[in-house]
Amino acid sequence: MPQILMPDEAARIRAALLEGQAVTSLRNWGRILTARLPDTTMAFIHHPLGFICVPAYRDAAQGICLHVWLPEMIGPMLTTSEVHAHSWNLASYVLTGQIVQHLASAEFCPQQPTHRVCTVRTWGDLDYIEPTQQMVRVKPGPEEVIRTDMSYTLPAGKFHRTEVVTGLTATIVFAEYLKGPEFTLADPDIRAHSVSREPCTAQEAAAVREKLASLGYEAGRHGA
Repeated sequence: MPQILMPDEAARIRAALLEGQAVTSLRNWGRILTARLPDTTMAFIHHPLGFICVPAYRDAAQGICLHVWLPEMIGPMLTTSEVHAHSWNLASYVLTGQIVQHLASAEFCPQQPTHRVCTVRTWGDLDYIEPTQQMVRVKPGPEEVIRTDMSYTLPAGKFHRTEVVTGLTATIVFAEYLKGPEFTLADPDIRAHSVSREPCTAQEAAAVREKLASLGYEAGRHGA
Protein backbone atom coordinates (compact mmCIF):
# COMPACT_ATOMS: atom_id res chain seq x y z
CA MET A 1 0.00 0.00 0.00
CA PRO A 2 1.43 3.45 -0.91
CA GLN A 3 2.91 5.52 1.91
CA ILE A 4 1.02 8.63 3.00
CA LEU A 5 4.25 10.34 4.04
CA MET A 6 7.60 10.73 2.31
CA PRO A 7 10.74 9.67 4.24
CA ASP A 8 11.79 13.28 4.90
CA GLU A 9 8.31 14.09 6.21
CA ALA A 10 8.43 11.08 8.55
CA ALA A 11 11.79 12.32 9.86
CA ARG A 12 10.33 15.75 10.54
CA ILE A 13 7.37 14.31 12.45
CA ARG A 14 9.78 12.18 14.48
CA ALA A 15 11.79 15.30 15.34
CA ALA A 16 8.64 17.26 16.21
CA LEU A 17 7.54 14.57 18.66
CA LEU A 18 10.88 13.74 20.24
CA GLU A 19 12.35 17.24 20.40
CA GLY A 20 9.31 18.97 21.88
CA GLN A 21 8.65 21.28 18.95
CA ALA A 22 5.82 23.83 19.01
CA VAL A 23 2.23 22.65 19.02
CA THR A 24 1.62 24.56 15.79
CA SER A 25 4.07 22.26 14.00
CA LEU A 26 2.30 19.13 15.20
CA ARG A 27 -1.12 20.58 14.40
CA ASN A 28 0.10 21.19 10.89
CA TRP A 29 1.18 17.57 10.55
CA GLY A 30 -2.30 16.59 11.71
CA ARG A 31 -3.75 18.64 8.86
CA ILE A 32 -1.38 17.04 6.37
CA LEU A 33 -2.18 13.51 7.51
CA THR A 34 -5.93 14.00 7.53
CA ALA A 35 -5.79 15.74 4.15
CA ARG A 36 -4.10 12.66 2.69
CA LEU A 37 -6.42 9.99 4.05
CA PRO A 38 -6.57 7.27 1.36
CA ASP A 39 -9.70 6.46 -0.60
CA THR A 40 -9.28 2.72 -0.07
CA THR A 41 -10.95 1.16 2.96
CA MET A 42 -7.97 -1.24 3.27
CA ALA A 43 -5.99 1.64 4.81
CA PHE A 44 -8.43 1.90 7.76
CA ILE A 45 -7.80 -1.05 10.06
CA HIS A 46 -9.71 -2.17 13.16
CA HIS A 47 -7.07 -2.67 15.85
CA PRO A 48 -7.84 -5.28 18.56
CA LEU A 49 -7.45 -2.57 21.23
CA GLY A 50 -10.47 -0.69 19.93
CA PHE A 51 -9.20 2.07 17.65
CA ILE A 52 -8.91 2.58 13.91
CA CYS A 53 -5.30 2.53 12.69
CA VAL A 54 -4.28 4.34 9.49
CA PRO A 55 -0.63 3.56 8.66
CA ALA A 56 1.12 6.64 7.27
CA TYR A 57 4.76 5.55 6.97
CA ARG A 58 6.77 2.42 7.66
CA ASP A 59 10.33 1.30 7.05
CA ALA A 60 12.64 -1.17 8.78
CA ALA A 61 13.37 1.16 11.69
CA GLN A 62 10.23 3.17 12.36
CA GLY A 63 6.55 3.70 11.69
CA ILE A 64 3.99 6.50 11.91
CA CYS A 65 0.25 5.94 12.19
CA LEU A 66 -2.91 7.88 12.79
CA HIS A 67 -5.04 6.32 15.57
CA VAL A 68 -8.72 7.23 15.78
CA TRP A 69 -11.26 6.24 18.44
CA LEU A 70 -14.96 6.63 17.65
CA PRO A 71 -17.32 5.56 20.48
CA GLU A 72 -20.03 4.51 18.05
CA MET A 73 -17.69 2.20 16.12
CA ILE A 74 -17.45 -1.25 17.68
CA GLY A 75 -14.38 -3.29 16.79
CA PRO A 76 -13.65 -7.00 17.27
CA MET A 77 -13.92 -8.52 20.73
CA LEU A 78 -10.64 -8.40 22.65
CA THR A 79 -9.39 -11.90 23.55
CA THR A 80 -6.83 -10.73 26.12
CA SER A 81 -6.79 -7.94 28.69
CA GLU A 82 -6.12 -4.35 27.63
CA VAL A 83 -2.80 -4.37 29.50
CA HIS A 84 0.10 -4.76 27.08
CA ALA A 85 3.74 -3.82 26.46
CA HIS A 86 5.11 -2.70 23.11
CA SER A 87 8.31 -3.95 21.53
CA TRP A 88 8.94 -0.41 20.33
CA ASN A 89 9.48 3.02 21.81
CA LEU A 90 6.40 5.20 21.41
CA ALA A 91 5.92 8.93 21.03
CA SER A 92 2.46 10.34 20.44
CA TYR A 93 0.60 13.63 20.00
CA VAL A 94 -3.11 14.03 20.75
CA LEU A 95 -4.81 15.81 17.86
CA THR A 96 -8.17 15.85 19.60
CA GLY A 97 -9.80 14.27 22.63
CA GLN A 98 -8.29 13.11 25.88
CA ILE A 99 -6.68 9.84 26.93
CA VAL A 100 -5.41 8.41 30.19
CA GLN A 101 -2.34 6.19 30.22
CA HIS A 102 -2.61 3.66 33.06
CA LEU A 103 0.83 2.24 33.81
CA ALA A 104 1.04 -1.17 35.47
CA SER A 105 3.54 -3.66 36.83
CA ALA A 106 3.38 -7.42 36.28
CA GLU A 107 5.03 -9.19 39.23
CA PHE A 108 5.97 -12.86 39.04
CA CYS A 109 3.37 -14.79 41.06
CA PRO A 110 2.99 -18.49 40.19
CA GLN A 111 0.77 -19.31 43.19
CA GLN A 112 -2.06 -16.78 42.91
CA PRO A 113 -1.69 -15.11 39.51
CA THR A 114 -4.18 -12.70 38.02
CA HIS A 115 -2.80 -13.03 34.49
CA ARG A 116 -0.54 -15.01 32.18
CA VAL A 117 2.01 -13.21 30.00
CA CYS A 118 1.52 -13.86 26.27
CA THR A 119 3.68 -12.94 23.31
CA VAL A 120 2.09 -11.22 20.32
CA ARG A 121 3.70 -11.52 16.91
CA THR A 122 2.12 -9.92 13.85
CA TRP A 123 2.39 -11.20 10.29
CA GLY A 124 0.32 -9.39 7.73
CA ASP A 125 -3.18 -8.92 9.12
CA LEU A 126 -2.89 -11.63 11.77
CA ASP A 127 -1.79 -11.32 15.41
CA TYR A 128 -0.51 -14.63 16.81
CA ILE A 129 -1.01 -14.80 20.57
CA GLU A 130 1.10 -17.41 22.35
CA PRO A 131 0.86 -18.04 26.12
CA THR A 132 4.14 -18.21 28.03
CA GLN A 133 4.86 -20.02 31.30
CA GLN A 134 5.13 -16.70 33.14
CA MET A 135 2.29 -16.18 35.62
CA VAL A 136 1.96 -12.71 37.14
CA ARG A 137 -0.08 -10.51 39.43
CA VAL A 138 -0.89 -7.09 38.02
CA LYS A 139 -0.54 -3.99 40.16
CA PRO A 140 -1.74 -0.58 38.94
CA GLY A 141 0.81 2.16 38.64
CA PRO A 142 0.72 5.91 37.97
CA GLU A 143 -1.81 7.49 35.63
CA GLU A 144 -1.06 10.20 33.10
CA VAL A 145 -3.78 12.37 31.52
CA ILE A 146 -2.95 13.56 28.01
CA ARG A 147 -5.23 16.19 26.50
CA THR A 148 -5.57 17.80 23.07
CA ASP A 149 -2.29 19.33 21.86
CA MET A 150 -0.23 17.38 24.41
CA SER A 151 2.49 14.83 23.60
CA TYR A 152 3.80 11.88 25.56
CA THR A 153 6.35 9.08 25.28
CA LEU A 154 6.34 5.47 26.45
CA PRO A 155 9.39 3.18 26.44
CA ALA A 156 9.33 -0.34 25.04
CA GLY A 157 8.52 -3.08 27.54
CA LYS A 158 6.37 -0.95 29.85
CA PHE A 159 3.00 -2.51 30.65
CA HIS A 160 0.09 -0.10 30.30
CA ARG A 161 -3.44 0.36 29.03
CA THR A 162 -4.97 3.34 27.29
CA GLU A 163 -8.35 4.75 28.32
CA VAL A 164 -10.25 7.13 26.07
CA VAL A 165 -12.35 9.51 28.16
CA THR A 166 -13.94 11.71 25.47
CA GLY A 167 -15.85 11.13 22.24
CA LEU A 168 -13.81 11.47 19.06
CA THR A 169 -10.12 11.00 19.90
CA ALA A 170 -7.23 10.99 17.43
CA THR A 171 -3.47 10.73 17.87
CA ILE A 172 -0.34 10.74 15.73
CA VAL A 173 1.84 7.82 16.85
CA PHE A 174 5.55 7.37 16.12
CA ALA A 175 7.13 3.97 16.76
CA GLU A 176 10.87 3.26 16.92
CA TYR A 177 11.12 -0.46 16.27
CA LEU A 178 13.21 -2.74 18.48
CA LYS A 179 13.73 -6.48 18.24
CA GLY A 180 11.43 -8.99 19.90
CA PRO A 181 7.71 -9.65 20.29
CA GLU A 182 5.09 -7.54 21.97
CA PHE A 183 3.52 -8.76 25.20
CA THR A 184 -0.02 -8.80 26.51
CA LEU A 185 -1.61 -10.05 29.70
CA ALA A 186 -4.47 -12.52 29.53
CA ASP A 187 -6.50 -14.98 31.57
CA PRO A 188 -4.24 -17.65 33.15
CA ASP A 189 -6.07 -20.37 31.17
CA ILE A 190 -5.76 -18.71 27.76
CA ARG A 191 -4.79 -20.88 24.79
CA ALA A 192 -2.74 -20.00 21.73
CA HIS A 193 -4.81 -18.40 18.98
CA SER A 194 -4.73 -15.77 16.26
CA VAL A 195 -6.73 -12.57 15.80
CA SER A 196 -7.37 -10.96 12.42
CA ARG A 197 -7.05 -7.21 11.92
CA GLU A 198 -10.01 -6.44 9.68
CA PRO A 199 -10.28 -3.39 7.41
CA CYS A 200 -13.11 -0.95 7.99
CA THR A 201 -16.20 -1.00 5.82
CA ALA A 202 -16.75 1.82 3.35
CA GLN A 203 -19.27 3.35 5.78
CA GLU A 204 -16.80 3.19 8.68
CA ALA A 205 -13.99 4.74 6.64
CA ALA A 206 -16.34 7.50 5.54
CA ALA A 207 -17.27 8.13 9.19
CA VAL A 208 -13.60 8.54 10.14
CA ARG A 209 -13.09 11.05 7.32
CA GLU A 210 -16.25 12.93 8.28
CA LYS A 211 -15.34 13.13 11.97
CA LEU A 212 -11.82 14.36 11.23
CA ALA A 213 -13.22 16.88 8.77
CA SER A 214 -15.45 18.21 11.56
CA LEU A 215 -12.30 19.31 13.39
CA GLY A 216 -11.59 21.79 10.64
CA TYR A 217 -9.11 19.53 8.84
CA GLU A 218 -9.53 19.23 5.11
CA ALA A 219 -9.92 15.46 4.86
CA GLY A 220 -9.40 14.05 1.38
CA ARG A 221 -6.91 12.29 -0.81
CA HIS A 222 -4.81 15.27 -1.83
CA GLY A 223 -1.85 16.66 0.08
CA ALA A 224 -2.10 19.78 2.18
